[in-house]
Amino acid sequence: MTSLSAKQRDCLAYSADGLRTAEVTYKLGISEATIELRVRNARTRFDAKIRHQTVAIALGQDRSNEQVDIYY
Repeated sequence: MTSLSAKQRDCLAYSADGLRTAEVTYKLGISEATIELRVRNARTRFDAKIRHQTVAIALGQDRSNEQVDIYY
């Protein structure tokens, strides 16, 4: 099963809560480019096409009690 880094989980958790990249930037105190990189890397790990699909896969794995936990 694919696992995410803590930083990737943070970005996806905020995305799952409906925050846009600029809002996540404010919450985490990092650049938009860094957030986009973390989400893009997570998307690649899951072979997802878009951010929403990445979040859905991560949430699905979390609910299945797999290795991916996108919440704190």
